[in-house]
Amino acid sequence: MEQHLPADLHLVKGRKSRLGRRLAPYLLILPGGGWLLLFFLVPIVFLASVSLQTGNIFDGFRLTWHFQN
Repeated sequence: MEQHLPADLHLVKGRKSRLGRRLAPYLLILPGGGWLLLFFLVPIVFLASVSLQTGNIFDGFRLTWHFQN
């Protein structure tokens, strides 16, 4: 059985591809952002925490939030 469709028929599939086009740049950023978080931001936070600790090897270290040499 043959069915004729009008030439200006809009398909639902077009909306899905439009959403994919909008999300594509953000989805491509995820791997690079993950590596940046893992290898840049986590060590920076760790180093900031260590630099703000006071103490010695025998008594231990405590986070005192003192900004001094």
